[in-house]
Amino acid sequence: MLAPAVRFLPDADTGRSSLISDGQLWTLNRTATAAVAILAAGGTPADVHEQLSQRWPQVPAGQLRDDVNNLVRQLGDGGLLS
Repeated sequence: MLAPAVRFLPDADTGRSSLISDGQLWTLNRTATAAVAILAAGGTPADVHEQLSQRWPQVPAGQLRDDVNNLVRQLGDGGLLS
């Protein structure tokens, strides 16, 4: 789901990551990194929501869904999704 020109660079030491595309640099927190890793592996936003809700069950489902949708929208607006 990431656009072909996007490079996803996770940092195992910090749990954060970067996305690089066409001179843009996006720095992601741990939650966004987990979400983008799922998308980079071909997952859908629904897959992201499902996997993150299992990882962080204490987060209300509606909040998690809104956060995932906002992230996907921002990535799409930035041209990082295909």
